[in-house]
Amino acid sequence: MEIEITRKKTARAFDANAIRKTSSHKVMTTDEILKQLARFDRNNFPHDALLAAAAHKEELVPELLAALDRVSTNPAAFIEDHDSMLHVFALYLLAEWRETRALEPILRLFSLPDEQPHDLTGDVITSDGAQILAAVCDRHVEPLLRLATNESINEYVRGQALEALGVLAAWGERSKAEIIEVLRSLFQDGLKRPGDAYVWAEWAGVVMDLNAQALLPELREAFDLYLVDETVITLDYIEKCFQQEGEDLVEAFAETHRPVSAMEIAGWAAYTETEYQPPPIRRELVVGELGAPLYYESSEPYTAPVYSPPVPYVAPPKTGRNDACPCGSGKKFKKCCGKN
Repeated sequence: MEIEITRKKTARAFDANAIRKTSSHKVMTTDEILKQLARFDRNNFPHDALLAAAAHKEELVPELLAALDRVSTNPAAFIEDHDSMLHVFALYLLAEWRETRALEPILRLFSLPDEQPHDLTGDVITSDGAQILAAVCDRHVEPLLRLATNESINEYVRGQALEALGVLAAWGERSKAEIIEVLRSLFQDGLKRPGDAYVWAEWAGVVMDLNAQALLPELREAFDLYLVDETVITLDYIEKCFQQEGEDLVEAFAETHRPVSAMEIAGWAAYTETEYQPPPIRRELVVGELGAPLYYESSEPYTAPVYSPPVPYVAPPKTGRNDACPCGSGKKFKKCCGKN
């Protein structure tokens, strides 16, 4: 039976620009922005703070970097504080701004032992870790290789570091040929043999996503040596994708790994369960002389539902990595169906 690779994401359906276009801009101070971003409030997504953040970027960057450092220094306190959100918004804002000073703080956070990186960030790493790393690494592959080859780091973090190599190629920041050579060197002497089979599956997945058919001999050898977790991806599936999709694989990978935006957090289930809606723009519909509908902003109170602003995508509820598996096995989801 062919098994699709589980780490491959679907296209981002949530339109962050919809909120930007339909939200009223509010003048805020740096302290007010930080206060809104600091705590999770199910009923109030901090869209005004995020809209105002860019205007305060110079003052906010040091505060956001410090927030990441605080979490890395004392992770236990933040793991217990489930409503702390500033470090999560920091990851997205710093990545959105392509802030290279964030690289080392993010590496320290992602390199925390065992499950701590996930306990502190939820599904951020497995959902957007590759894009976050690619956004702040300043095109350098060495920091990504440090993560990917460190056996003491969580396997999902290592997998996202490998995926970030593919993101650099997908974004055109490193050539595909360069990344293929990096993947070849990882096969030859970068990744431990035998090592973590899930990490090897991520390596194989990036080879597939970049349509790196030049690495077919290495791929086949990796599967022949039983290095790859075949519950994640199989050689038959990769070869079939090579034959049927070719360069479309790269295009699909680029589409599902677009640069992140902090506004996307509004689409998380924790917020969308409250059916968050951006404030509507007050408009009236007028029929011109030629019968064409003309819209203009009105100073009168909005009274008629003649215009419906875009509504954020409402993500279906999903099982968290550390939740009990819904199959009833009694195991955590990540150790059961979450790897299939």
